[in-house]
Amino acid sequence: MLRRSVVFCLARSARAPLVLPPGGRPALRRCLSASVGRTCAVPSDRSSSGAGSSSGADATEHGHGAADEDRPETETELRGRILEASLSLVGEHGWSTETLTAGAESLGLPGVAHGLFPRGGVQLVDYFYTSCNARLAAEMAERRAAEHESDNRPGARLGSQAFIRWAVEQRLRMLTPYLEQWPEALALLALPANLPTSLANFGALLDDVWYHAGDRSSDFNWYTKRGILAAVYKSTELRLLTDQSEDLADTWRFLDARLAEAVTAGRCVGQLGEVAPATARAAGVIFSTAANMVGLNSRR
Repeated sequence: MLRRSVVFCLARSARAPLVLPPGGRPALRRCLSASVGRTCAVPSDRSSSGAGSSSGADATEHGHGAADEDRPETETELRGRILEASLSLVGEHGWSTETLTAGAESLGLPGVAHGLFPRGGVQLVDYFYTSCNARLAAEMAERRAAEHESDNRPGARLGSQAFIRWAVEQRLRMLTPYLEQWPEALALLALPANLPTSLANFGALLDDVWYHAGDRSSDFNWYTKRGILAAVYKSTELRLLTDQSEDLADTWRFLDARLAEAVTAGRCVGQLGEVAPATARAAGVIFSTAANMVGLNSRR
């Protein structure tokens, strides 16, 4: 059955949508790995007793180093390589299955490798988004570590507002290689089937920025801060898509204006919590319920 699944998968057109039969995806992954010179083990009906003694002899002869080299590539590793290779082709084919196919072929893999991505091009968008989030998190941690080492120097450590401004600009600059294609990515992320994942990724971005900015709140402010930052980030992201100025100067001026408005809004929300605590608590319950429904209620 497994071999028939592999033959079925490889017989499909590289450009056609690929729907794998039950058990076909692991088999496809093994054969894709084999196509680039890695181990490809397809189960057979032969007894494993002889194979066991043979493998033991091989392990003794070649040692653990050879065993590591011959380790079959996992599906996660294979998908990661294809996604990374596909990013450089987004300019030609957009955030699409065609891009995934071309990315696989650039690695010497059959075009049917796009069958490893059942959700299509949005998985490439998710990969790019989470990769940028991870890159920004590393940069923020590195900056805070450098500031900590320079604590004795006046002005070495950025305040929360200045740090957030720097972080938002850094994150938006990561989109610049794909500005022409980013509206397509936003449209894919907004589709109902993709919304839970896209909201979770966006929520993780907001959490990372506020965490490294120094926020450790656990009350109503936790929600308001992320809601305000979400509005600032998204509005600036949309402004970025239409910016024709040198070095995106208009976008960064827009960002500064939105952050100034956010400070005012944050003060108003704080006053609301002081004057009407019952209203603030009710709003907190609403925010918490909505966050739980979409899987965003993750706190550091």
